[in-house]
Amino acid sequence: MELELTHRMVVREAMSSPAITVGEGEVVREVARVMDENKIGAVIVLDQESRPVGIVTERDILRIVPTIIEIIRERSRILGEAGPSSPSLTGICERCGAYSMNLKEVDGMYLCEDCIADEEA
Repeated sequence: MELELTHRMVVREAMSSPAITVGEGEVVREVARVMDENKIGAVIVLDQESRPVGIVTERDILRIVPTIIEIIRERSRILGEAGPSSPSLTGICERCGAYSMNLKEVDGMYLCEDCIADEEA
């Protein structure tokens, strides 16, 4: 019976409305913030003429997090900014695998607040 109801559901009943959009020149951090604030899993990307040119999903962002972490680590090494006072980062905790909007570098790893607290205990 439940399966029958699902087959009759139309897209309008499942979609988010209004559609949330971002410009194609927007930085990834801002796109992630927009999705988080609106509790949505994807945004439509518009070109300069406001035409849709693509979609960015949570999965797209999570796929590039390791690259972003490596870039930040390398920057920290070059500039000598590593340590507890370094800026926070949004991504996946390298210890527990949880998504966090407040990762900090500790001993060369980006950790969430819970893992940092466990380490200090």
